[in-house]
Amino acid sequence: MQDLRECLRTGRVWYEQEVTSGFVEMVAADQRLQTGVREGNRIIVHKVPFDPRSYLEEESPVLRRYHYCHCPLARSAIRVGGPQVSSTLCLCSAGFTKLVWDTLFDADVEVEVLGTVLDGHERCAFAIRIPEEMMK
Repeated sequence: MQDLRECLRTGRVWYEQEVTSGFVEMVAADQRLQTGVREGNRIIVHKVPFDPRSYLEEESPVLRRYHYCHCPLARSAIRVGGPQVSSTLCLCSAGFTKLVWDTLFDADVEVEVLGTVLDGHERCAFAIRIPEEMMK
């Protein structure tokens, strides 16, 4: 959160995202965004929107999902009249999520896709299984 607030203060881009006060408030209000929340032996993580400003300002559910998604192929499929694309494409995003948690735990973790914008969900959500040896 400190980094996001600093980006807001200085106008610096955070990764690819323009940081607005609404974006900072959204991330601060829901720990599942970016960092994750532990539920039993899993950590539930939601991706942050690709275009936070447009996502927060948009009223159309379809266009909100479009502004949320980071993948150019999936984004084109979300647009009205776009080609149909299977949500198995989102396993790529699960792999990116896995890399982060493999590194944090220094172990091979399992990641489950809980929901994606391609399936009509508001957000992309993943469950990271905490390695058994970390549960002791």
